[in-house]
Amino acid sequence: MASLDKLSDLREIDIVAGTIMIVVGAAGSLINITVIVLIIKSTQFHNSFGYICVSQLLADTFELLINAFWTGPSTLL
Repeated sequence: MASLDKLSDLREIDIVAGTIMIVVGAAGSLINITVIVLIIKSTQFHNSFGYICVSQLLADTFELLINAFWTGPSTLL
């Protein structure tokens, strides 16, 4: 009986973890995309620093999208 309780507890933890991964990945991607658009529109960042920032933001966005669309749902399953 105790093993069934442990399995249900683990299942609840997986649901919470998967949901957090999806929410954080989606929110982070939206924030990163917003910042990318703002950097591109701003003339102050049309230099090497701005290009490095956009490059880093793109990489972070793709990482967060992987967490939102692959890691999170696979944890839920």
